[in-house]
Amino acid sequence: DYMVRGSKLPTPGDAVEGKDFHEAAGGKGVNQAAVAARLGARVALVARIGADQRSEAILKRLSDEGVESHYLVRDPENQTGVV
Repeated sequence: DYMVRGSKLPTPGDAVEGKDFHEAAGGKGVNQAAVAARLGARVALVARIGADQRSEAILKRLSDEGVESHYLVRDPENQTGVV
């Protein structure tokens, strides 16, 4: 996840200068798995990630949140995706 804090929320067509950039291990699947685990569910994430620094952060987050990562596939030829 990429997060930028600004002085206000932009309106359609508006540009707002961002401040306080923060990067965190996340993404839709990781975030949903983490929340389900926090709510007490037994969770495993099935996904393909790269063999890069971003994937290391994701693996740590999943471990910290109690999400099973046994089914993750590490792809040494591609980077972990970012949307």
